[in-house]
Amino acid sequence: MDPSGPLTPDGRRGSAVSLLTIPNIRYQVQAATGRDRTYEEILALAAAGDRMPARVIGEAARALGTLVAQISNFVMPQRILLAGEGVGLMDVAGKTVEEAIRDNRHPLATPVDLETKVSDFHDWARGAAVLAIKVLVLGSAEA
Repeated sequence: MDPSGPLTPDGRRGSAVSLLTIPNIRYQVQAATGRDRTYEEILALAAAGDRMPARVIGEAARALGTLVAQISNFVMPQRILLAGEGVGLMDVAGKTVEEAIRDNRHPLATPVDLETKVSDFHDWARGAAVLAIKVLVLGSAEA
């Protein structure tokens, strides 16, 4: 996503993994500040304007917007649902995500309907149950 972007702990540079995953966001902030922080603390610090957490969250938001735009340009979905424990990014840097989508979306394409949902344990359990049922009924998780 960004050849000059941040490194993951195992040395990959600028990938969606290095820019968007919670462990790598935490790693970047720790590398820059010397302090290990939770994702929630990083979001709070970024929202409060703390320079390094805000920079890391801003980079993640631009990467997410670029990724959503590229997927939208290729697949042309009517709606994209962002879910999971990392969607708090949208509360802090949603405007940056939306700006990056606009900047990277085909100019004649319709706007992306972006929806967010905070996932909880029940959502994960439901997904696991669906997979288990597919294996039981179909004999495979593929289908």
